[in-house]
Amino acid sequence: MTIRLIVRLSTVLIALLLVFLGGVSAYGLYRLTMTPINRLPTELRLPSVQAVTGATGPYVAPTTTLEKGEGTPSLIPGRWPCFRGERFDAINHESIPLIRKFSDPVNPETALETTRKTTREPDVPAVGDPGIAVPGIAASDTDAHGTDAPDISPEVRRRIRWGVDMGEGFAGPAVYDGCVYVLDYDMERRRDALRCLSFDDGREIWRYSYPVVVKKNHGMSRSIPAVSGRFCVSIGPMLHTACVDRITGEEIWFLDVKHRFGVTEPEWYSGQCPLVVRNPELNNGRETLILAVGSPATEPSVSDAVSDVAADAASDAVSDPVGEGDGADVPERNVLLLALDCETGRELWRTPNPFGWTMTHASIMPMTLDGRETYVYCGKGGVLGVDGRDGRILWSSPDWMIQIATCPSPVVLPENRVFFCGGYESGSVMMRIDKRQTEPGKSAEPGNAAATAYSATAYSATAYSATPYAATTLFRLKSPVFGSEQQTPIFHAGHLFGIRQRDKSLVCLTLDGKITWDTSRGKRRFGLGPYLLADGILFILDDEGVLTLCEATPREFRPLDEQTVLSHNGWAPMALVHGFLLLRDENRMICLDVRK
Repeated sequence: MTIRLIVRLSTVLIALLLVFLGGVSAYGLYRLTMTPINRLPTELRLPSVQAVTGATGPYVAPTTTLEKGEGTPSLIPGRWPCFRGERFDAINHESIPLIRKFSDPVNPETALETTRKTTREPDVPAVGDPGIAVPGIAASDTDAHGTDAPDISPEVRRRIRWGVDMGEGFAGPAVYDGCVYVLDYDMERRRDALRCLSFDDGREIWRYSYPVVVKKNHGMSRSIPAVSGRFCVSIGPMLHTACVDRITGEEIWFLDVKHRFGVTEPEWYSGQCPLVVRNPELNNGRETLILAVGSPATEPSVSDAVSDVAADAASDAVSDPVGEGDGADVPERNVLLLALDCETGRELWRTPNPFGWTMTHASIMPMTLDGRETYVYCGKGGVLGVDGRDGRILWSSPDWMIQIATCPSPVVLPENRVFFCGGYESGSVMMRIDKRQTEPGKSAEPGNAAATAYSATAYSATAYSATPYAATTLFRLKSPVFGSEQQTPIFHAGHLFGIRQRDKSLVCLTLDGKITWDTSRGKRRFGLGPYLLADGILFILDDEGVLTLCEATPREFRPLDEQTVLSHNGWAPMALVHGFLLLRDENRMICLDVRK
């Protein structure tokens, strides 16, 4: 009996052991075959970097795809080449008369195009049709004027030149020499898709794409490409940065910022728009990308963090193209800003990250300071300006930071002033940048501050005094006075125009922080939508797809007209070129003729 029991128990134990071993084997096989999100093949043209994500084994670099379409570049002149336009001010400076009311007579050219639509050959899409079906972006139930908004008036319909479907998101357009560039998200194929469209009719000319998994989180797409010379540069929601030939779409170089520098995209994905400059004192005046990285700092000294940047610019890193070099397999730490040659991807300089700031949704803005080109950035923890020649930190301040999300970009103003604003009850701040007064015989250059230690975890007065310029806070406004959650205000006629987050009112501010007027007493609210200025008119798109026209005057609020032009959630910045306004909602972009 005892022996029989022992045999049975042994059999059970052996069975349990086999089940356990089988489970371990199955789990091991599962671990070998599963592909976590952070292991998806999202890195191209770069050696592998594993430490950030915890993945094991080398990355398999997928092949990017370039697809050609039937579109051709338009002959329409003019450019809106990047976020906020050619002068980074969200103002169209062309001398083209624009409508004051949607009922104004339609431009004769538009009337001619409308006539052509009624006499076109069968099966040939015409101007105003709802776009061309493209792979991965399904056509929606749209009318013949390219929008599915419910209440489109005849006055608006006759002005819609064309419309195209977009993947869900808020990526805005850039326009350059008859082409429209937008970094879309292909929801069906799960790819970032940099699309080049004809400004004439929205037909796709080419599409450059790469695989990346982005979960829906207030849409997927975010930023606006930068186009200059022969280059088009884009930054995807997961920080994939691509430089392609703007005419052909052929890839020039590709950088996976997350893996190269050990960073994480901001919450709700990256909203940073690339800044491409032609600085005569940098890269022989050739196109250069200025990029915010926000890689964690490693407690460098001031000499490492500031003065050694010029020396770093002459190091081996400068001669290495993107993705090459001995250290590419290990995340490169302590990088806040980066300058790359658009032609080769070669690194020109890098700004260290002495305070450990991480990336925000804000974009870098150029600022002329005492005759030199500098770049201003809002990091997660403060703001700073760097020398455009070598990336040295010229000034920095912890006096402006937003705990949740920094979305608006700096507004550069006369007399070395910079206006910062944000949402989430942060309000706004005006700073002035002044050159420091130094003792006789001592230079204000950062190299003389080598004895002062930066801290990556705490701010100190001595750390900020180690720069040749200082940022002085002139005034601070609480959110009930002015704060903007998403959009960047416009400076015009000596005043600032913007949408206040607290009550969604349009506000006009003086440069000393006084409200000239706002729309709080009326019923009109503008939500989180974008706005731009042209021909003395503010074009404001609200959350519900209503486009408002009002005079851009500091005297009083002077509304001219308003009409529904799109559906809801139109948060993407607009572009206006030669009297044609490009704007979109969450799923659709249209071209609206607003010429007189």
